[in-house]
Amino acid sequence: MKIAVLSGKGGTGKTFVSVNLAYIQEQVTYIDCDVEVPNGHLYLPMKEPAVQPVYLPVPSIEDSLCTGCRTCIDFCSFHALCWTGSRILHFEQNCHNCGGCSIVCPTKAISEKPYSIGNICTGSFEHVGVMSGSLNPGQMQGCAIIRKMIAQTRDLKNLVLDCPPGDSCHVVQSILEADLCILVTEPTSFGASDMRICIDLLKLYNKPFGIIINKSLDTRNQIKTFCRRHNVKILAEIPLQPELASLNASGQIAAKNPEYRRVFERIFKNAQALIHQQNQ
Repeated sequence: MKIAVLSGKGGTGKTFVSVNLAYIQEQVTYIDCDVEVPNGHLYLPMKEPAVQPVYLPVPSIEDSLCTGCRTCIDFCSFHALCWTGSRILHFEQNCHNCGGCSIVCPTKAISEKPYSIGNICTGSFEHVGVMSGSLNPGQMQGCAIIRKMIAQTRDLKNLVLDCPPGDSCHVVQSILEADLCILVTEPTSFGASDMRICIDLLKLYNKPFGIIINKSLDTRNQIKTFCRRHNVKILAEIPLQPELASLNASGQIAAKNPEYRRVFERIFKNAQALIHQQNQ
């Protein structure tokens, strides 16, 4: 089963849920899709990971062939090209790597060269396979790294995808092949508001999903009220406990504790039941 774990905002405990949900499974791979700020490795440190650079093609301009017609500049919607008065200047950080400028250039002055946007680290922690993407500072094309990680693990049956927070294109790329999405929220006004935005996104992509209420005080709150009114499945409530907070803050796997392992086993069982229900 391929499970994507996401959250409407940062700080809800999305990575905490992801790494523990991966740890309780056998033959599973955890993928950190939060390529701008990956932190799953703090919980699942890899020994001697294999590092794979990720490249995208960007324009390479042969000045001797360029006539200054500016057709490429007119074509580019992302303002990655400009005319300096004597030559074309390319801003690699703005480029969306579509290749259109090389196609429209009438003198074939534009070819493509590889440009590094980040890397993928692959390894393992105990019995869990780990893959973590990292976007270079200043780059915006994180979806390319996420696509590459998902493509390399497409044949694996059990995946836990730790998505970026929010509802950006990086999140969309992370959930596309998931069998089930788990939305981690917290019982606050901010948590409820951002949760609703993510629910709209999941419904747009027709993804089955359930809710985990983290830091729960076991009292009536906005999350429970919303889920009851809209028939949204709550997979679990994880209590607000000093011990859990301490384990999480120190980067430890809570599921190594038998008591907390049962919590995540119950979440996984409820997730399987939800998938079965959706498939009927």
